[in-house]
Amino acid sequence: MILTINSTSPSNGVADVAVNTSVSATFSMLMNGSTLTTDTFQLNNGSDEVAGTVTTNAKTATFIPLVNLDYNTTYTAKITMRAQAANHAGTTLDNDYSWSFTTTGDADPPTVRSTIPANGTADVAISSTINATFSEAMQSSTINTNTFAVSDDKGNISGTVSYSDTTATFTPSNNLYDSTTYTARITTGVKDSAGNTLASDYTWSFSTVDTTLPIIISTSPVKEAIGVAINSIITATFSETMQSSTMNTHTFMVSDGSGNISGTVSYYGMIATFLPSSNLSDSTTYTARITTGARDLAGNPIASAYTWSFTTESAPITPTETPIPTPTTTPTPAPTETPTITPSVTPAGCSAEKIAVFPANLEIKKEESDVVTVTLTGEDDCRAEGETIKAKITQGKGRISVLPANAITNAEGLSQFTITALKKTGKAKVKFKSGEADSVVKVEVVK
Repeated sequence: MILTINSTSPSNGVADVAVNTSVSATFSMLMNGSTLTTDTFQLNNGSDEVAGTVTTNAKTATFIPLVNLDYNTTYTAKITMRAQAANHAGTTLDNDYSWSFTTTGDADPPTVRSTIPANGTADVAISSTINATFSEAMQSSTINTNTFAVSDDKGNISGTVSYSDTTATFTPSNNLYDSTTYTARITTGVKDSAGNTLASDYTWSFSTVDTTLPIIISTSPVKEAIGVAINSIITATFSETMQSSTMNTHTFMVSDGSGNISGTVSYYGMIATFLPSSNLSDSTTYTARITTGARDLAGNPIASAYTWSFTTESAPITPTETPIPTPTTTPTPAPTETPTITPSVTPAGCSAEKIAVFPANLEIKKEESDVVTVTLTGEDDCRAEGETIKAKITQGKGRISVLPANAITNAEGLSQFTITALKKTGKAKVKFKSGEADSVVKVEVVK
């Protein structure tokens, strides 16, 4: 069998070769690597041999210069007959094999001509990609996540890097965070087609803006609820923090079918609360409406007006009193005694002694809400009406909010509170208290 060289890189006679090029030759047979060294594989610039190392992989031998080649210089590579195939016969070339190429005359380092976003931009959409356009064509193999990185205050973010024409693009794996400053960096590891690197690392910064529209994630009463207590408050929980100034009776209204009812609107955490000026009417359907005037901290409105309806409880049935017949007294023979009249006793009201809370344990995801029902009872489990129940966060004040701060029990001794998880996970507790009676709800905020 005859040993030949099938191809070389660079090819014979090619010009404008990058100065960081390695030189390789592919043989017709598997090669014996021990016979391919700088003695049998040489590179010369016309006057001197180039220092380097030789590696072999199957049929291909590669000469790797220790330093970049000179610009605008013709080099000659030679493989001698002492290079042997990896067969038993140790087959060699019939003659020494030589080929030449010329390096590029481009000695100018590339520069970053422009970026998107531009340095200092302060209103970048969170769905953006990050681009850098170079002054000339680059080696695409040198443009990757090792040479093009984007970081926030916690470190580099995850993403992929691509290259087309003269533009490198970093595509984040997820949307960027709202209202966050990012720094992009391109290192001197990137090279142009001539093998020139950037003179120094190139960095630029930009800040994102919130472009995500807020949504309403829960309401109380819930949509289509029936039997709602007439002393209820109406709340809506948003997906993010809103501008409190946009929460008012112009953007949060409640109507009874004949028109908007009177009330006040407050906002805390992520919950807007409508407090009617007086108890709601019995057996009445109400419609609550939040308009697009409600805006988040970045000024984004809800996508469209949000409405929901609920129906209040029926009026309690007043029992009909049965008259007590007047007993007939049989006259007593003289002397007649004046009878002693025992006054009737009016039953005392239900005195609050015990609070029950359902559910007693809550697991709430960040920025979501749940409703707890508090029942106030007295002796013989009577229901305490018209009593004030106060809510107080005793653990995890940075993890949850609770609304309202206090509420009046209805005829069934019931009141409701909305507990909202904030952005911090962990355990929290809320104590509900009326007089000497109290009870605790345990809350765990999860991702």
